[in-house]
Amino acid sequence: MYIPSSVAKIEGPMWMSEKLKQVVFASESKLTFLGGEVFDSCKELENICFPASINTLSDDFWGSEFLYCENLKTLYAAPGAGIYSCEYFGCQTLSGCGQVTIYGEGSSNALSRLAEQFDRPYQDVSQSCDRVLGITFQDTVQSVVKGESKSLNTVIYPSIKSDEVLTYTSSDESIAVVDANGNVKGIQEGTELTQDVRSR
Repeated sequence: MYIPSSVAKIEGPMWMSEKLKQVVFASESKLTFLGGEVFDSCKELENICFPASINTLSDDFWGSEFLYCENLKTLYAAPGAGIYSCEYFGCQTLSGCGQVTIYGEGSSNALSRLAEQFDRPYQDVSQSCDRVLGITFQDTVQSVVKGESKSLNTVIYPSIKSDEVLTYTSSDESIAVVDANGNVKGIQEGTELTQDVRSR
């Protein structure tokens, strides 16, 4: 699911979907507020990368935010994000997450404390990182004219992995193709085309 830069506030719960695997926020996201239980029961959710624009979490955000997210593997917040740890009694946000690793900038911050609280591994990505944690876009390509091209303008998190080689694929190359640099070219009229971007 892609959250465009125009979205400033998300109330919860709203994504109790067993099919949701990834949430991608625009690199210039204006999202400032996340309500509680937004991702509750998203059993297939694997990765989440909070945008830097977030500065407010609801009072109950960490109460059960990722409860039953059984396949959550990575949790990361872009530098500047107003993420704080859960320090009140009864918090069970990561209790149902099996193998999640928490990533953050620096050795002591809200995310490192969250990892310690729930006995989850933590990795400081300011010096090194073992994987790409998020791929997002400065803007999405909503439409492209036949014969013309538009760039996906991808952004990689964390910044230390910015030189990572990406692969781009189109769900229907009879409608549009995408080259190795993320340029989408229109071939013929069509709708509901998706572009898949992955790190190698």
